[in-house]
Amino acid sequence: VEGTERVFKDLEKHPAVAAIRPNLTVRLPQPIPSRRVTIQQNFTWGLQKIRVPEAWQTFQVQGEGVTVGVIDSGIDPDHPDLRGKIRQQNGWFDPVNGRTTPYDDQGHGTHVAGTIAGGNASGVHIGVAPKATLIVAKALDASGVGTFEWLTASLQWMLDPDGDPNTDDGADVVNNSWGTFVSNSPTMIPEWRDIINAWIAAKIFPAFAIGNSGPNSRTTASPGDYPMAFAVGATDIN
Repeated sequence: VEGTERVFKDLEKHPAVAAIRPNLTVRLPQPIPSRRVTIQQNFTWGLQKIRVPEAWQTFQVQGEGVTVGVIDSGIDPDHPDLRGKIRQQNGWFDPVNGRTTPYDDQGHGTHVAGTIAGGNASGVHIGVAPKATLIVAKALDASGVGTFEWLTASLQWMLDPDGDPNTDDGADVVNNSWGTFVSNSPTMIPEWRDIINAWIAAKIFPAFAIGNSGPNSRTTASPGDYPMAFAVGATDIN
């Protein structure tokens, strides 16, 4: 809804209106500066850092049977490390531009999808769980900005992509590499808190970026700093 202050004051009095929220915007986290990393043993430095090769060997699992949701700027379905990773039925949602086939006009979504489930087309493993299936919601535009409206729609979609509560087609894990990375941002948006709690009730693991600007205090981001979210920051090669 767009309108004057008087319009919103009148709307607030309507019995069908629970609350009115501004359509705030969020941005991608700023990457930490890095220098070129030397790849060892056909795995990226990041996968080695979190002991992915050891996990694959010890537990004999690479994401088989797991559906991972990605809320970001989209995905390049033709990237050689991501071909065939997106679920064919109800695997794509685009509240930004309403397009029916996957794309990524910013690049960040393809990057995080690769970290999650990318293969080794270049000869180097880039993904933590290359046998996982992806479902993708494009909630960030070409400049890396997402609105409350787009993000809320995407968060809800991850619970039930086909709109039928009798089918089990929601994500098992959802990756959210975005947030309110500004000091004056609201620290708790009730609607997002409620959705994340609904995810947990539906056995969806909520992974959120918390920012890459630590280790000082007050450098975290919402919703990554919600107590029910699992927050991830970054470390550099040092």
